[in-house]
Amino acid sequence: MRKFMVFLLFLLSLAASLAHAQLRGLPPNSERGTVGSVQGQEVRIGWTTYRLSPGVTIRDQNNRFITTNYLEAGLDIVFTRDLNGDIAQIVILTAEERQKLVRQ
Repeated sequence: MRKFMVFLLFLLSLAASLAHAQLRGLPPNSERGTVGSVQGQEVRIGWTTYRLSPGVTIRDQNNRFITTNYLEAGLDIVFTRDLNGDIAQIVILTAEERQKLVRQ
């Protein structure tokens, strides 16, 4: 019985480490940019100012949802736009994701 419990604990820890090692997926058909400034419901990316959609989702480097007041100038991001051209989703890139995108 003790060997079974040790084996079960090993399997659980292995599953947890594998889940942690997976990379998050970036949204398909996303555009890449750098945040210039954020004012209210508008964000400047590169030389273009975009409006944020009412249901915009923003994820930080740790894949947590954040609000617009945490967006800072100089952040490397990928974003998607809705049918109106407003930004629907923003993902702040990690250093590893930036390197991966540079190689592509």
